[in-house]
Amino acid sequence: MRTFRGMPCKRRSRPKLAIDALDAVITAGQNAAGPHLERRVVKQLARMLHARVLFHRRDGEYLYREAQSVHTLSSWSMLQLARETQIRARKVRRRREFWRPEQRRPRGVLCFPIGPGVACIARGTPFGGRDVRAVRTVLRFLKRHQAVPETADVATQRTPPREKRPAFRGLIGSSKPWLRVLDSVWKVAPASCSVLLEGETGTGKELLARAIHLASKRARGPFIAVNCAAVNAETMHSELFGHIRGSFTGADRNRRGLVRQAHRGTLFLDEIGDMPGTMQVALLRALEQRAVRPIGSARERPADVRIVGATNRDLEALVESGEFREDLYHRVNVMTLRLPPLRERMDDLPELAQHVLGRIKPPRQIHVDALAVLARYDWPGNVRELDNVLQAAALLSQDDVLGPEIMDQVLASRRRITTAPTTRLAPRAESILRLLRRGWRSAPHVADRLGVSTRTVNREIRRLAQNGLVESSGEARARRYRAR
Repeated sequence: MRTFRGMPCKRRSRPKLAIDALDAVITAGQNAAGPHLERRVVKQLARMLHARVLFHRRDGEYLYREAQSVHTLSSWSMLQLARETQIRARKVRRRREFWRPEQRRPRGVLCFPIGPGVACIARGTPFGGRDVRAVRTVLRFLKRHQAVPETADVATQRTPPREKRPAFRGLIGSSKPWLRVLDSVWKVAPASCSVLLEGETGTGKELLARAIHLASKRARGPFIAVNCAAVNAETMHSELFGHIRGSFTGADRNRRGLVRQAHRGTLFLDEIGDMPGTMQVALLRALEQRAVRPIGSARERPADVRIVGATNRDLEALVESGEFREDLYHRVNVMTLRLPPLRERMDDLPELAQHVLGRIKPPRQIHVDALAVLARYDWPGNVRELDNVLQAAALLSQDDVLGPEIMDQVLASRRRITTAPTTRLAPRAESILRLLRRGWRSAPHVADRLGVSTRTVNREIRRLAQNGLVESSGEARARRYRAR
């Protein structure tokens, strides 16, 4: 009978390996710690699996090594096994040219990480799945209860811990477009630069502005929100910068103004594109000087604020048309975040619906067929319209579960339900179409604005023209394009 270092190759009947190995390892490791415990664990595992320890490598050094390791496996195989980061069993082919017992190769090799190193054991018969499970059970037990370092993958150990991000009420969703927006929020929040939020009505721009404020260093400061479109142009200067008592008729007391109220905090300017031109000049000076002068006052007051603007209009088009100052645009547009509409994040519809219905008393549930009805709607009002639709359905329904009939009834008074999903353009195509809405543009001009090649722009414009979204004029190099 052939042997591998005096070990019989005949398979022996073994008891439950995991239980026996646990008992033996616990007994061996009661009075040991660190490298000594690792060495005893490796030897005991090899003994329980009827194998021999080829090597035990820790921090680049071999703590325990059979003299025949290089003879039986070669140096290349030893280096390969020493790099293993998982519990893995391998089969070794025979080499008949070696006839001496100490030169015969083992039929099975089992490598497993332990602590910061790797251990390798071998025997005359291949290792099976029971053997791998037994080793995995022992190492998992030691990881939890003994003083052996963690035996996870090297790649897992090198991965830095993920930054814990706060959760804010209302920021619901796990779709890729929404997660990209949230990732940008956590990156820009610690800074004090101005942020511009672009998106359609009802996409949650104010909620995102509050999240930026709460995640920033100004979280202890005030958060002041003002709708520039709702404030009268004649009183906007007083609303923003304040006034002194007696400075004009009706000024019966001093007023600080919203900018000073937001000192060391965040000032949220909603619908900033509708701000009058005279107020744009005053706001630009206040941002540059970090001070404001109330109406009727002879001296300036400090105002350290962070500006977060929001708009559903194209500010670049307003700058080109002269309706919005270019210097103020560059001042508030240090970082731009575009909020996707609800039709681009339909994967978040079930989660948003459950969140809205959970706030209604008593809480309601929504049927799967009702979600299908909501998914066929184009949602021009985005998340705000979804909130209104679900509240109306909850008022009209007496059941705990909202069905598709009540959803059809509520949506019947709104826009018609589309029979096919709306066409979603790629981000690059939307950027090209946004530029072409401002007037006639050439392909090289669009490519220069977007930072892509002219061939790419021509390919995208050709696709848009096939869908009837773009019209052209001129020939060859003089050809211009415009959105329909």
